[in-house]
Amino acid sequence: MNWDNIRIFTAVHECGSIGKAAARLSLNHSTVLRRLDQLEQTLGVKLFVRSTSGYRMTDAAEQLLEHATTMHDSANAFHRAAAGNTEETASPIRITLSPSMATTLMRSIVKFQAQYPQYQLDVAADINLSDLSRLEADVAIRYTNNPPEHYVGRQVLSLPQKLYVSHQYLAEHPSMRDVSDIEDWVVLEMPAFGNQFEQWIESLGDKGRVSIKTNATDLAIEAVAGGAGACFLPELRAAERAELTPLDLDPFDSMLGIWLLTHKDLRYQPNIRRFMRFMAEDLQKKLPLYATHSE
Repeated sequence: MNWDNIRIFTAVHECGSIGKAAARLSLNHSTVLRRLDQLEQTLGVKLFVRSTSGYRMTDAAEQLLEHATTMHDSANAFHRAAAGNTEETASPIRITLSPSMATTLMRSIVKFQAQYPQYQLDVAADINLSDLSRLEADVAIRYTNNPPEHYVGRQVLSLPQKLYVSHQYLAEHPSMRDVSDIEDWVVLEMPAFGNQFEQWIESLGDKGRVSIKTNATDLAIEAVAGGAGACFLPELRAAERAELTPLDLDPFDSMLGIWLLTHKDLRYQPNIRRFMRFMAEDLQKKLPLYATHSE
């Protein structure tokens, strides 16, 4: 049995569509369909049915999923272990980072490549930490306060979160004396904090409404700058915008860590160690007020 067909089966299940699975696996749409058909013919069972919500597994596929997942995880562990024992590799260093920090981090990544031109760097902006487990990335740079246990790395920056509005909004609402006086909120749904902020805003009851909700820091900043309301934002990013002003009304003090992470099986690979060490040092030199020095 062709292992790649099992890999495609699990990808279609996790992504819910042929197109998304093809994009994750860097395959053509038609190739994924053809390989699924080959697997169904080999097994003699129908694996998926197409519905309005995407591709749904059949009962037969549900019974096979656990075995397929075990095979998938074992194959990934095999490759990671092999990579982790490599003295040096010519393979690209695959980096995944949060889209909201891409511009700031890219400057440091360019500096690394200039110092170590032997390495090709593949950089993708993605909020999904599971890239490391699927061997789709070697290093993840993320906003988080609770990195997954099966990843290793270090926190390099610690960013305060503050409550911001635009100067325009403040001029139009001069009587704000307490957070309960804020009528409009922009919610930044950041995985690092779960829905902590949204739950707190909901606790205000009818005193405040959520006008805009987004999962992108850049979009939240634009919404606040446009006068849509107040939002908890990373100070490092919000301070760059002249249209924004912090409010001294924060109900709690929150910090947001930036972590450099890799899979535990890759932590001793020389190129990965070199890249992570360089990034940690460069970011801490660039942003000393936010630097943390935990090893």
